[in-house]
Amino acid sequence: MRSARKISLSSVVRANAVISVGVSGGLSPQLNTGDLVFGNVVRTEKGEELPADPTLLTALETADIPVAAPRAVLFGADVIIASARDKARLFDQFGSLAVDLSSRRSPRGEGGGRSFAIRAIADPCSRALPPAALNAVTPDGGTRVLSVLLECAKAPRQFPALLQLGSDSEKALAALRGGLGGLLGRLLFSLDL
Repeated sequence: MRSARKISLSSVVRANAVISVGVSGGLSPQLNTGDLVFGNVVRTEKGEELPADPTLLTALETADIPVAAPRAVLFGADVIIASARDKARLFDQFGSLAVDLSSRRSPRGEGGGRSFAIRAIADPCSRALPPAALNAVTPDGGTRVLSVLLECAKAPRQFPALLQLGSDSEKALAALRGGLGGLLGRLLFSLDL
């Protein structure tokens, strides 16, 4: 009988760069729903600083992007930042414009460096997330619809805030779709694959 051989994904996949694209919570009062930000560094509570690849950042400067998108310090969180007070604290303490749950955990490119994050703001800093949203996202980015509905059944008053979050998330995703076509092509060209 042959023994099963484990193959690690990291031993199979080799990447020159990792470009992480998704939605984020706003920490800066200057950012609104649907605004794009380009993460030039990810900071963590433990003081880690994970810089983005300078080649990719330079490529952004020459890209024709239809939406204003500042370079931004992202806060690499381990949990969802739900309250407006916590968002304000992170903005003040770390100088981060947006909170990000995935960039610091995403694999880095070959050699440990070529990475970059593009985020669209789904919930602005002034808005607290409803409790039903805190366990709504699966580790692979899907939505736990049944869990959200059960939470709303327990506390129906949060349903309007949840609908607002859904609408804002759609606006953020539309901003990503509208601003990324030519941008991703330019970034890939800059990698000199």
